[in-house]
Amino acid sequence: MRVFVSHNERDADFARELRQEMKAAGLDVWDPDLELLPGVNWLIKTGRALERADAIVFLASAEPSVWTRKEVEYAIGQQRYEGRVITVRLTPKARIPWILNRLVVLDGSDRDAAAMAHEISRKLVSGRNRARRRKPLRTATSGATVSGARPSREIVSRTSNRVARLTKARNP
Repeated sequence: MRVFVSHNERDADFARELRQEMKAAGLDVWDPDLELLPGVNWLIKTGRALERADAIVFLASAEPSVWTRKEVEYAIGQQRYEGRVITVRLTPKARIPWILNRLVVLDGSDRDAAAMAHEISRKLVSGRNRARRRKPLRTATSGATVSGARPSREIVSRTSNRVARLTKARNP
């Protein structure tokens, strides 16, 4: 499973340690320290890594960065991340967008990267199994099964825009 770790620059040392522990736990973690070389367009490389990821881990500290907020917006608009978005609260005063509080939130205030990597790995495996067991959707009128049903682009766009406005209003 490919995992993208989103974090504020102030948490880079812990993020680096967590990525190493997650790799040791058997996860395929994108590592910007290895992938973002001098002269490379970091925005394109980061965007591609986010698109290729099967799961996202958000490291939440006192103040999320602008890029972390954008990555949150992207993640909640993607159906493929269902059951695979995990937030790690690094400080008691971490500002977590309300939508992420409704998903898996782990306490990482002790900054034990090995224990956190193990817990993240366990949660991602159980989230993947839950997604596989989901029953197919049925239409209201005919009862026919709709395999791979997805919301329209318009609905995803409206939802993402609304969440962005609400997140910005709650985190001025």
